[in-house]
Amino acid sequence: MISYTQPFSHRWRSSRPRRSYPVLHILFGLTYSKVNKVLKRMDYKGQTAVLSAIFVLVGMMFLVPAITEKALATVHVTATGQCGPEGQTHPCEFTFVSKHLDYGDWMSEPSKSGTLVTWSTSGAGRAGGFGDEKGSVTYKVGEETAVLSFENPVFGFNKCSVSGIGGSCTAGKGQNAAFTYNLRGR
Repeated sequence: MISYTQPFSHRWRSSRPRRSYPVLHILFGLTYSKVNKVLKRMDYKGQTAVLSAIFVLVGMMFLVPAITEKALATVHVTATGQCGPEGQTHPCEFTFVSKHLDYGDWMSEPSKSGTLVTWSTSGAGRAGGFGDEKGSVTYKVGEETAVLSFENPVFGFNKCSVSGIGGSCTAGKGQNAAFTYNLRGR
């Protein structure tokens, strides 16, 4: 039986389960009752929607850049090399042999020849799409064959490698990763 000695609003509040806003509590130390008091005070002015929009926008400021940084990734590659015996080195001449992509699209094709070669790839969609990028480009460097491999996964760290010739590579970080290959030919 319901007792009518208490006001109606008090009976209603005591019978409902207690709610919480875990994100608001963690971020700002707010409990349901504090948030509810603020919302009730603001409701008559029509500002509840404004407060809700502010919470959403503040959350998006932190989440969206973190999510999209790797998702909209591109790789820009530059390769150079030094050939010849010690003391008589000169820039290596690269001659294009082949290209291969496991994932991604070519934004700019690998250079056909020269002492500095470049190419660019993007994720699964053209011009800044999203997805993994993984592949290799093969060049003839003097009498040797160099395979320049690269990988830019959506999750994880970027990787690169040089095989068939001496050299090193540096895999860049971030949305527009710059990969640099430095080769050492005979």
